[in-house]
Amino acid sequence: IPPRPPPSSLRVTAFRDSLQCPLRFYLKHVLGMRKFESPKVEMDALDFGNVLHKTLEAFAQEEAIRDTSDFREIEAFVLTELDAIFLNRFGRRLSLPLRVQQEGLRARLRQFARIQAPERRAGWRIRHGELRFEEENTLRLAGVPIVGTLDRVDVHEETGQRRILDYKTSAKRKPARSMHFDAP
Repeated sequence: IPPRPPPSSLRVTAFRDSLQCPLRFYLKHVLGMRKFESPKVEMDALDFGNVLHKTLEAFAQEEAIRDTSDFREIEAFVLTELDAIFLNRFGRRLSLPLRVQQEGLRARLRQFARIQAPERRAGWRIRHGELRFEEENTLRLAGVPIVGTLDRVDVHEETGQRRILDYKTSAKRKPARSMHFDAP
């Protein structure tokens, strides 16, 4: 294995990789190695999460829709965006597993719309979607910048209170603490 200097920055999500297996961490984050991917007939967990995140990022960035409190408008937007992402990534002819996964995402996005509408009526306004913090403006650990992305930052219109939302797509509900702080 060729020796290389450590990365100039470290993504927050890389911590889990380093705890699970230092060798795989080195191969992935230092050498930049990736698994070979043949054309997909179904999404893996990473693809599933990425598609959901891309859909919700589009919602957060679309000023004309993100401020609505109409559940039907939100639902129509996110479902249309999801379909466009699927078309772009997988084409018109979806395999059965991809169609099933798309329907699973559609159900989650319908639920998102049902939750988002009353949250907007309660005064929560989206400030940032997929907010990236980069090397020049971040925390350093042993001199290494920690970089990452916040899924969403909201601000309450009346109180000014802020909240950070972190979207999760795992099939099993897990407490936030175990997702972010516990070693695997």
